[in-house]
Amino acid sequence: TWSSTSYNVQLGNDDEYELIRQKTGLEAAAMLQQSAAVIVTRGERGSTIWTSDAEYAIAAVPPVREADPTGVGDAFRAGFLRGLALGADYQVSAQIGSVAAAFVLEQTGAQSHTFSWAEFSRRYEQHFGTTLPA
Repeated sequence: TWSSTSYNVQLGNDDEYELIRQKTGLEAAAMLQQSAAVIVTRGERGSTIWTSDAEYAIAAVPPVREADPTGVGDAFRAGFLRGLALGADYQVSAQIGSVAAAFVLEQTGAQSHTFSWAEFSRRYEQHFGTTLPA
C-alpha cells in the first residue's frame, strides 16, 4: 500500500510507485513538493530515498534463508517508522526497515517472526557497520 505518514513522507514499493507515476505523471521530484521524502522499496535491491536535497540508495539486508515474502513490506514500514520515532534520519530509518524486512522474509507467515532487540541490533551492526540509535 502506498502510504503517507504523519512524518510527511510517501512510502511504497516499486510497483506502487510506478503505477502512481504512470497515472499521475508525477516523478519523485514533483511528489517532494508535497512531502519531505519519497521512499520506494525495491525488494532484494533495497530501497531508494529521495529528499529535496539528496537521493540515497539503501541496501537490502540479505536473509539467512528466504521462506515467505508475506509481510515484508509492512515490516519495512514498521522498521522505518520506528527509526523516525527514535529520531533517526531517513537513511538510518530505512536501514532499520531493511533489517526488519529480512527477519520477516526468513519466516513462514506474516506474523510468525520474533527477534529480540539485541538480535536486531547485532544484525544491523553486522550489515551496516554502525550501532543503532538508542
